[in-house]
Amino acid sequence: MFNKRIIPQLLISRGKLVKTEKFKSSKYVGDPINTAKIFNEKEVDELSIIDIGCTRYNYEPNYTLIEQIAHECFMPISYGGGITNFEQASRILRSGVEKIIIQSSFFKNPELINEIANSFGAQSIIINLDIILIKGEYKIFKRGFLRNYYQFKLESIFEMLKKLEFGELQLMVVNREGTLNGLDTDIIKKACRFIDKPIILCGGANSIENIGMGFNNGASAIGVGRMFTFHGPFKAVLIDYPKRNLINKIL
Repeated sequence: MFNKRIIPQLLISRGKLVKTEKFKSSKYVGDPINTAKIFNEKEVDELSIIDIGCTRYNYEPNYTLIEQIAHECFMPISYGGGITNFEQASRILRSGVEKIIIQSSFFKNPELINEIANSFGAQSIIINLDIILIKGEYKIFKRGFLRNYYQFKLESIFEMLKKLEFGELQLMVVNREGTLNGLDTDIIKKACRFIDKPIILCGGANSIENIGMGFNNGASAIGVGRMFTFHGPFKAVLIDYPKRNLINKIL
């Protein structure tokens, strides 16, 4: 049995904290370092930082910002965005980040996964799959370009994963990201039939009860964005995290 965690996910682009819906319509939220400090005070289980601008605008990871956030945080941190080679991964992991999130490189250079694992351990790697539901079929989505997705069946991807050394699998359901439409429990049930590692389910979480449904259907962790950053119909910025007594009721 894996420890269950609720993980705030911070999206950054060009050094700014943003929030998106289906990874489009980026809205400025605030300063990522100050936001990390707030989550520190709320004693969150873990913090995930994803730089969506690295792929969209083709720039290197912001190592200075990553190190500053890691320095401020007492909880474990994972980082994803722009990691294409071992040197980048090594620099980030040595800066105080516990885990790196690999996405595009899993398809372009899967050998990189095992190379990193050999030096830092499999537990330091999260493989992320951006998933989009098209005409009732799950496909792998290439972040940043809505019509650009990989023509792979999920089952074949899961078989590929069995050959790699990594610690966790993250499933980001793009159709639901930032929508508050609820988690996709079908995809987690499908993944659990193939993957025996902890699975992080992301996209659409809208309540503590909905997060509990994700756990009940096999997720070891739930990644949450909008629910913890926006409040009300006008999307006022409000950084929040459930009280520990509420979390304990769904674990």
